[in-house]
Amino acid sequence: MSKLYVYFGVSATYSLYVDKDSKPKFDVFRYAYSHQLYRNHFSEEEFNQEVVNLFIKKYKAKETGLEKQFIYQSKLQDNLGKDSWFPIIVNHLNITTRQGNYVIPADFSTDYISNLSIFNDIPLDNVSEFGVPMPLKPSKDIVFMGDLVIKMDPSKYLFLLDLISTVGIYSINLDQKCEYILRKPLVDMKFPYTAVSLGTLVNSPGPTSCLIETSVGTKQLVELKENDLVFIPLENMSVARIVVKGQSIGSVDTKIRGGVLGVVIDTRYKSGKNSRALVKSRAVFISRIKEGLSKI
Repeated sequence: MSKLYVYFGVSATYSLYVDKDSKPKFDVFRYAYSHQLYRNHFSEEEFNQEVVNLFIKKYKAKETGLEKQFIYQSKLQDNLGKDSWFPIIVNHLNITTRQGNYVIPADFSTDYISNLSIFNDIPLDNVSEFGVPMPLKPSKDIVFMGDLVIKMDPSKYLFLLDLISTVGIYSINLDQKCEYILRKPLVDMKFPYTAVSLGTLVNSPGPTSCLIETSVGTKQLVELKENDLVFIPLENMSVARIVVKGQSIGSVDTKIRGGVLGVVIDTRYKSGKNSRALVKSRAVFISRIKEGLSKI
């Protein structure tokens, strides 16, 4: 039996199609229903049905015997599972995790937020004004997904790093098609879930030193003052040893892996009054991300 799973996000719609004769197929439609934009043309039910029909046509699926399952934003937390991943779903209205749903304050530049709901490729600006980070207590393997990460740019990478304020060392990953949310049929069919590795985040507010030793024996010592952010290249699938000593993190000796951003060492204090002060450093940090991405 063929299956079509559809997740209706805030400003985009995601789908997964599986049948017995082919590998899973994912697709993203860059729009979702907006009462303000479409109420004179569609009801939400009509709009969603048109999007579903679009997916069926694109997959060349047969309606006969097609099993459909829909996931709505209001029930999103029910589909986040209880595995080792820590999913963080980000869009222009809220941030959702297993720990709760954080609504971005309505007084944050209403026109800017409205534009993001339609033109979701707009670079993020001044995101410290969102009032984030949330008091997250993530597990080791973080995976970011949602409408704001469908197409990435340096400001969005910085926004994702801004969300993690808890001290620790994390594997950070990116899922631009919300495969994690749609993964149930993949689990049933024993297809592995994979996400794009962004690398490793060392979140250590305050003065920090890191010694990175690669598998080929090269060593690099990095010493940072507080409120800094650097990116050390480490290729995807590469494994290295890191020894971290810092005011907040203590002393840690562990294995890490590389990715798109490499090893991210973040000594910023991201909460309280300091979060607004960091806005002045955004241009510098974004420039570093651009430089790092250009080397990929």
